[in-house]
Amino acid sequence: QEFFGTLRIGATPNRVLLEVTYLTHDANRPCRTFESPLPDVSARLELCRQWAALLEILHENDVVAGDISDRNWLWTCNGSSPRAFMLDCDAYRLIGKSGVLTQKETPGWEDAHLAGHQTNPTSDVYKLGLMVFRVLLQARHERPEYDDPRLLGPGSVIPRSVTDLILASVGPRGDRPTAADWSRGLRTAFI
Repeated sequence: QEFFGTLRIGATPNRVLLEVTYLTHDANRPCRTFESPLPDVSARLELCRQWAALLEILHENDVVAGDISDRNWLWTCNGSSPRAFMLDCDAYRLIGKSGVLTQKETPGWEDAHLAGHQTNPTSDVYKLGLMVFRVLLQARHERPEYDDPRLLGPGSVIPRSVTDLILASVGPRGDRPTAADWSRGLRTAFI
């Protein structure tokens, strides 16, 4: 129950699973509102920190998530603090091994630098960077660009250290941060 919310589409209330997709939509979309407010930037950063920490634990145990998207990571702000959760873990696998199911890539979440290779911790980090970008900027289908004024402009809501992590995560595979770098970087983003 913790990861469910009530979404109103017009006058009709619908009970929905709180997928990340709801955090990537423009909050001002007409006809769609949640009965409780969506998390602010600070709460969104905390959710991103928790997703990074979960990914860090997986990677420390040689597990690759592979299919990371806005439909299989959940959030809630019910209660005292934001909480993150991972769902649809059936394709997770040990690094270098085949999984029980074939890992798929959700359209729009593919690592452009993977080039036919098996998903790995660096492709997980690519998707984490994409997730953080999309959640913080409510940019559902966009990918970060190095000259994006929302990332580097004076009015950016994203701390520069987080912007640097985002841009490094979507760059070439050899230069990407780790999930542990993300976890540390998001933990200190607002100190």
